[in-house]
Amino acid sequence: MRKAYARALGCKVNAYEARALLNEALSLGFLEAEAPEEADLIILNTCAVTSLSARKSRQALRHLRRRSPGARILLMGCAAEEDPASFEDADLLLGTSGRKDALKALLSLKEGEKSALPMVPWREKEYEEIGKGVLGGGARANLKIEDGCSNFCSYCLIASLRGRPRSRKPVDVLEEARRLLSSGTKELVLTGTHIGFYGHDLGEGEGLPFLLRELFKILPEDGRVRLGSLEESEVGEEMLRLFHEERRLCPHLHLPLQSGSPSVLRRMGRKYGREEYLRSARLLREARPEIALTTDLIVGFPEETEEEHGESMAFLREAGFARVHVFPYSRRPGTKAALLKDLPPSLKKKRTREALLLAQELEESHLRSMEGKEGTLLVEKAEGGKAYGHTEGYLALALPSEGLRPGDTKRLLLRREWMVRSDDE
Repeated sequence: MRKAYARALGCKVNAYEARALLNEALSLGFLEAEAPEEADLIILNTCAVTSLSARKSRQALRHLRRRSPGARILLMGCAAEEDPASFEDADLLLGTSGRKDALKALLSLKEGEKSALPMVPWREKEYEEIGKGVLGGGARANLKIEDGCSNFCSYCLIASLRGRPRSRKPVDVLEEARRLLSSGTKELVLTGTHIGFYGHDLGEGEGLPFLLRELFKILPEDGRVRLGSLEESEVGEEMLRLFHEERRLCPHLHLPLQSGSPSVLRRMGRKYGREEYLRSARLLREARPEIALTTDLIVGFPEETEEEHGESMAFLREAGFARVHVFPYSRRPGTKAALLKDLPPSLKKKRTREALLLAQELEESHLRSMEGKEGTLLVEKAEGGKAYGHTEGYLALALPSEGLRPGDTKRLLLRREWMVRSDDE
C-alpha cells in the first residue's frame, strides 16, 4: 500500500496547506506515513519569512531526499516562490499557487520526470480551494479563511510571495467547519496570511465579524473559535463587541507589534503608532478583561539606535504582553529595508538577548497572575498518565490525565506547576 508523508515549516497557513494536500492523498488511497522513510509521496511546504527559514527549507529538502531517495517529492511554499532554483531536486515544484491539481500532476509524471508548475500568485484573483478530503484535525484544527497580503512592510517579502488578499467564500469555510466539528474538533483556529483582510474582496458587510457570527450559528456550546492574528487597526467596534458578547470566542489574540519605537515603525512601513496600538490593547481588555495579548518583536532593525531599542523595551513593559516572540532582524533582498544600513551581528545578538530576557520575565509574570484562576482545558493529547492541551486563554497545560481523553474539556483552578511552555502559536 502506498504511503504519503507531509511536513510544513513556518506558519499555521503552511501547516494547513500541507495537511490539506496530505488529506487529498489519503482520499486517493494513500496511507499516512509516520516517517519519510516509509513514504512513496512526500509533501513539503517551505517558509521564507526570514533568511534562516529559507535556509531550513533547503536543508529540509536535502534531508528528506536522503531519507527517502525513491519517494516523489511535491515541494511548494514561500521559499520555493522566492528562489525556485534552490529546490530543483523536487519532483514537482510549486510556489504559493497552483496547488489545486498538484497531486494529480505529480502522480502523472513518468519515472525520473520532473516538473515545475507556474508560480504566479499575483495572477490569482480568487481563493484557491485545495485538499477536498475530509480534514480530521483533532481536538484543535486550523481553518484557513484567507490568503495573501497587501501591506508590503519594508522588511517583509510575504506580500510579494503570497499575492493579493483573497477571501475564502463563507459557504466553503462553513462547509469545512461542519466537517471538522462532525469529526470531533472542539476548537477552530482561523488562520490566513492576514485574516484581518478577510471579506475585503467579498460583498459589503461580509468581513471577519460576519464570518464569525456565521460560525457561531453552527458551533456547539462547548466549542470555541480562536483568531490567529489581527493588526491593531482591525480591532474595530464589531470585533470588540464579539469579544465582549461571545464567550466561545477565545480570550486570546496575537497583536503584531514589531517595534515599540515610533521612528522604527515608520521605517518598517507599519501603519500605526505607539498610542494607536496601546488604545487597541486597552479596548480589548475593556471588552474582555481576561484576554491574553501576545505579540512579535523584531530586534536590531536597520539603523536602530540604542534609544530606539530602549523605547521597544519600555513599550513591552507598558503593554504587559502575556508572551513576546522575539526575532533578530533578517535582511531579505528585494525589500526596502534591505537598502538601509544593517547593524553589526554582535549588536543584534546583544539586543536579542536583552529582549528575550524581558520576554521571559513578562511571560512568567503572566503565568503567575493566572494561578488560582478558573480555566477550561481542551485536551489535545493524553499519554504517559498526563493530559496536554490549552485553555481558552491559550495557556499550555500538562496535568495528571485521570481518565481524560483527547477532545475532552475540563473546568479547573489553574496551578503553576501545570503550566508549560508551548511553541504552538
